[in-house]
Amino acid sequence: MIRFPVFLRDTVRELLVKSGYKVVDLPWSPRQIQVPKDEVKLLPFQERALDAWLKAGKRGGTIVVPTGGGKTFIALKALATVKVPAIILVITEELMNQWYERIMKYLGIRAGRLGGGFDDIRGGYCGDLQLGS
Repeated sequence: MIRFPVFLRDTVRELLVKSGYKVVDLPWSPRQIQVPKDEVKLLPFQERALDAWLKAGKRGGTIVVPTGGGKTFIALKALATVKVPAIILVITEELMNQWYERIMKYLGIRAGRLGGGFDDIRGGYCGDLQLGS
């Protein structure tokens, strides 16, 4: 098995096949988490954005929506749909706390926080229940 950045997957696969190697694609099977509730309601254009990402194999992509258009809610619905651990990177303490509050309110998950005086990293926790590491 070899490891490389996911954005190089197709290039590495192609190079290996051209070099005569047999390449076996293993399915991506991340650890599942429990999402106690899903109270995220999307508008039709938001649902289309989420559906496009799901149909593309849940691989990368950029959601282009105007300011206030609900990108956070699309991402929350994606988290509720795929039920896998995630890291959300933001540039301000205010955004970190906004995400923390919305994850708790809409998904029922007490997320960890790192930065702004917080050093609370959680490895697959859901509320007070540890789901494994």
